[in-house]
Amino acid sequence: QVGGLPVGAARHGGIGRDRLEGGEEPGRGVFDDAHEIHDGGLYRHGASPATPVTLPPMPPTIAFEGVGVARSGTTILRHVDLTVEPGEVVGITGPNGTGKTTLLRVAATLLLPAAGSATVLGEPVGTPGARRVRPRIGLVGHQPALAEHLTLAEQLRFHADLAGLPHDGIGRALAAVGLAEAADRRTSQVSAGMARRADLARIVLTRPELLLLDEPDAGLDAEATGVVDALTRATVGRGGSVLVVSHDPRRVDQLCDRMVRIVGGTVEAA
Repeated sequence: QVGGLPVGAARHGGIGRDRLEGGEEPGRGVFDDAHEIHDGGLYRHGASPATPVTLPPMPPTIAFEGVGVARSGTTILRHVDLTVEPGEVVGITGPNGTGKTTLLRVAATLLLPAAGSATVLGEPVGTPGARRVRPRIGLVGHQPALAEHLTLAEQLRFHADLAGLPHDGIGRALAAVGLAEAADRRTSQVSAGMARRADLARIVLTRPELLLLDEPDAGLDAEATGVVDALTRATVGRGGSVLVVSHDPRRVDQLCDRMVRIVGGTVEAA
């Protein structure tokens, strides 16, 4: 750990005044009122800075052990072992058809493994508990999760309602991705790049603990790729984790703390 934060959080800027974080004070919402911070350490109010509070270790955000997935008799993933810690950004690379997107779907609790065990945010995939943690997971897939007949603002209202969030952050989320002036335009009336930005605005709004990115730069111009970087920093800055799939090893190396590669349906260090 660095300065009381996980290594990943330290690398990506830690808890700070990020545009996507709404200017929150460092640490607000992370620690309760009975504690204070001195020189990067956590202490009880009135306690000597020489006696820091010992916090219990955080469980892994993702813990896969021997995970296997098969479809129509074809094995896609086999014996996958993968752990992602809070505050960590992990990249996944590999050729087409090796199971990268399938692995993300398991991490999103949308696909039950045929073998092994998969735990996400402390809940085993396939259990009622896993369904309850889905609002804490943000998945950005190949195609934007948008309905063509809704405006961009209506899209975010829908997702806010699903997550039990107020609507007052919608304008700020659209502004964060450069879509403030397009809030009342229907998805069918915007470009593919704008739709991709709107999908990222959903992540700005819902602030997931686990962010899953499948080729996140696809369809974005060079300026908009900075939004992906900012979302990654914001997620780890509040103690969350990010799992990124990309065909571009250089981009993964730039964005992530470590990289793994899927070869023959299994995961190995890259």
